[in-house]
Amino acid sequence: LDGHNITYEGSNLGLGAGSEDAGEFDMYLHNTKITTGGNLAAGTLGKLSISDADFVVGNANHETSDPDNVYLYANELIQVNDLDFTGSRLDDVYMEAITINLNNITFPAGSDLMFRSKNGTVDFDTYSNPTVGAVNFTNVTYEGQGKITQDSLNEVNSGYNSTFSLPNGTPAIKIRKQYHD
Repeated sequence: LDGHNITYEGSNLGLGAGSEDAGEFDMYLHNTKITTGGNLAAGTLGKLSISDADFVVGNANHETSDPDNVYLYANELIQVNDLDFTGSRLDDVYMEAITINLNNITFPAGSDLMFRSKNGTVDFDTYSNPTVGAVNFTNVTYEGQGKITQDSLNEVNSGYNSTFSLPNGTPAIKIRKQYHD
């Protein structure tokens, strides 16, 4: 989707790409705004590329519904450059790929972030040359906490947790391996 906007007032919107017959495994969400009443999920068997996009989720009914989630999955690479969550009632963001490469994103305060990469490692300022198997942060911020840096994360047995927590006491950011031995 290049330059196209999608609006779906229902509770869940799922977008997928991957067809062995067509040989197309990649998904491109460029110059687009996706608005959903509830959750948004996008998945591909190849690479997921998001650029100059705005995801607006969780706006079906402010009085009776809870904030909603964004789920992004790619078999190989999730590459995001300039993603906004303007007007979202965002609860969780889940991303999983062998390599996750993020640039110029501000995650809303109170959002629960889970990143799963092949190695469950993290690297910084590597957008133009990402570390394969890692979660790569370049100019990524968490609203109210500032830019995510090495000092924003503590290494734990299962990966990394943010040094700051959600109101329920759990870490706001978690980085884990895709598969456990």
